[in-house]
Amino acid sequence: MNLCCVCFDETINLTLCNHSVCLSCIKKIKKQQNTCPMCRQDLCRHVKFILTNLNIHEFIWSSFGNFSFNQIESLPENLFSGCLVNLERIDFSNNQIVSVPENLFNGLVMLKSIVFSDNQIVSLHEKLFNGLDKLENIDFSHNQIESLHEKLFNGLDNLECIFISYNKILQVSENLFNGLDNLNSIFFSHNQIVSLHEKLFNGLVNLNSIDFSNNQIVSLHENLFFGLDNLNSIDFSDNQIVSLHEKLFNGLVNLNSIDFSDNLIVSLHEKLFNGLVELRYIYFSNNQIESLHEKKLNGLVKLKSINFSNNQIVSLHEKLFNGLNNLRFINFSYNQIVSLHEKLFNGLDNLERIDFSYNQIVSLHEKLVNGLDNLERIDLSHNQIVSVHEKLFDGLDNLERIDFSDNPIVSLHEKLVCDYKYTDSDFPPL
Repeated sequence: MNLCCVCFDETINLTLCNHSVCLSCIKKIKKQQNTCPMCRQDLCRHVKFILTNLNIHEFIWSSFGNFSFNQIESLPENLFSGCLVNLERIDFSNNQIVSVPENLFNGLVMLKSIVFSDNQIVSLHEKLFNGLDKLENIDFSHNQIESLHEKLFNGLDNLECIFISYNKILQVSENLFNGLDNLNSIFFSHNQIVSLHEKLFNGLVNLNSIDFSNNQIVSLHENLFFGLDNLNSIDFSDNQIVSLHEKLFNGLVNLNSIDFSDNLIVSLHEKLFNGLVELRYIYFSNNQIESLHEKKLNGLVKLKSINFSNNQIVSLHEKLFNGLNNLRFINFSYNQIVSLHEKLFNGLDNLERIDFSYNQIVSLHEKLVNGLDNLERIDLSHNQIVSVHEKLFDGLDNLERIDFSDNPIVSLHEKLVCDYKYTDSDFPPL
């Protein structure tokens, strides 16, 4: 036990300048010079709680409620009792807290944000947030939580964001989000969730972002997102999903981003993206998709980026990208594509990067990239290309990098790169 350097009584507090000062002396010093009695550093900004039993009553000048990055192991249930009633934010992140007392937040009616990320919390009492009507943000990510009571968030009408990522949650009750009409973001990534009830998101009309990536989800009910008209982002990457129902995204007119990378999806229904007029980003890399219907992307006029890398796609229809004038990035690397139709990229005036590396492409039509005035990078490395037409890159003034490495190219025409500054690694040695 440390001794206070002023009164020599036992203390549990250590200044960041490594001098022990008890809370009683801190209170007295603050009224006088407000500096460490040993080195004269500013005391208010240099106090670190290093043990467990914080006496908040003696430390009421800490107006922000920030106790992050300490070694706190436990909290008394009456910690905030009778004080700091106007506190709006509490941060106990990056400590060693194992449990949170049921009545810890009693009386903190003005509380808007609670952060307990990066601790060792195993469970949360069902009444933990009772009476916190103004609460907007809850963050218990990076803990050891195994389950959440279905009534945990009851009455939190103003709740906007829930962060429960990086825990050990196995299942989510269908009633967990009931009544949370103002909920904007849900982050449950990196858990062990296997399934989601079809009514889980019912009534969450203001929901903007859903992240259940890095779980063990096998399937999604066709009505899971029904009525979520304001949904902007969906992330279910790194799961075990095998297929997606054709009506899964029906009515999501404001959807901006879809990420189902790293799953086990074999095919996508041709109508899956119908009506998603605001969609800009589609990520389905690292799946087992074998083909894409020619009308799969029809009507997605605002689409900017497509990533279907590391699948089993053999060919792409010449009209697959028709009308996608805002498309900037295309990635179909690590597939089994044998050829690219000469009209595949027609009309893609804003296209900046193309990646078809690690395929089985044998040849390229001389007009393949004609008119792509904004094209900056082409990666066709690790294919079976034998020759490159001398006019392939004609007119591509913005081209910065070409990669044809690891192809069986025998020779290159001198006009092919006469106006292009490239590095030695762009083409294989002749």
